[in-house]
Amino acid sequence: MKPTYNDLTTAVLTWATARNIIGDNAKGTPFAQLKKTLEEVNETRDALVFADAAQRMTGQVSSAELNEIKDGIGDVVVTLIIGGQMQQMIPQPDMELTTDKSNLELMDEIADSVLNIARLSDDYPLSGFVSNSKQILARLKLIASRFGWTLEECLECAWDEIKDRKGRMVNGEFVKEVQP
Repeated sequence: MKPTYNDLTTAVLTWATARNIIGDNAKGTPFAQLKKTLEEVNETRDALVFADAAQRMTGQVSSAELNEIKDGIGDVVVTLIIGGQMQQMIPQPDMELTTDKSNLELMDEIADSVLNIARLSDDYPLSGFVSNSKQILARLKLIASRFGWTLEECLECAWDEIKDRKGRMVNGEFVKEVQP
């Protein structure tokens, strides 16, 4: 049986607690997490750009390129879950979106939403986190559906990548160990 969004959320939060990103010994900060979200958004956008170029140049997108997109979508969701827990407001993917905008346009809107959270926030909790994260999740769900995936499948892909990841906290951010 496939894990649900809530199952995966619980796993991500347990992982983040074990690495002191959140929890009683937390060293993570909402702004460091927001920075990580924007980093993952930009990486996912880059993966979409390369896949689009591959499609135009060769007529196909490799499974590795598709996996980068799927994992990237999931990585953004992971950062939103952790950031939400820091503010006691886990975002739920309960908004739907329909639009003719391209995936790249949607990723640009996602980046703008992340930056809006930072712009609107002078203190903790981050103002606008819930409404902006719901909009981000709706856009990610739409992009995932265009590839035939669910948001849960993308989150599971990201979870499979990070679940055994080790690292340390530096200036409020989790820095993964470099694998030899």
